[in-house]
Amino acid sequence: MNTKKMERKILYRAFFGCLILFSVLSGCAETPTKTESAYLFERDGYKAYQDHRWVEAEKDYRQASNLDPLNLKYRNNLSIILHREGKEREAGKILELGQMENSPAGEHILISRAHTLLERHQYPQAKEILDGMRFSRSWPTGFKRLMAYADIRTGHYGEASILLHEIIQKRPRDPVVLGYLSIVYKKEGAESLAQKNFQRALELSRSSRFRKSLALLFNETDSGSKNAP
Repeated sequence: MNTKKMERKILYRAFFGCLILFSVLSGCAETPTKTESAYLFERDGYKAYQDHRWVEAEKDYRQASNLDPLNLKYRNNLSIILHREGKEREAGKILELGQMENSPAGEHILISRAHTLLERHQYPQAKEILDGMRFSRSWPTGFKRLMAYADIRTGHYGEASILLHEIIQKRPRDPVVLGYLSIVYKKEGAESLAQKNFQRALELSRSSRFRKSLALLFNETDSGSKNAP
């Protein structure tokens, strides 16, 4: 074999070798990662959710969650879908406190979950979530107010009183806190303080809905009701 044929053969081999390598690398580049696959499932799941196709949405979000288990958004959305399907117990397990409380995003989801439970009048479940987070760090006023609300709704007026008095020292004109205090004082038999805080809450609140709710429930408290606005 002469030199030219040898060089030609080497060039052909190098050329085809490059083609094979390029094909392999292209194939690898086109294979989505687990995170990318999870995103695709989440996208399909969200579309199914918008169309009220709960079963399909659940399936897609389960896939997304399995592929990217640290993504709290997927777990939160899956929990919402399970609620839509009436699977309350399973939905709650998706957002287990021990798995989420050490993450800022997880804390946000748990607080939203507790807020939703309070709106649905599922007070013990909401209090359980909030109690698990109560001493994890120093919380802002909004969270403490939410905890006090859950305490009142479940009849834990002593715990609510401690939180509300702590808040009122820093926010003496907070109508919601004053309103909650009026309920606590009423339950404690401190009629004068109850009336004073009740009237002050009505004066300071800009929400007609809150004023109406507070007035109704404050009056019910006279007959021994344990409700709060």
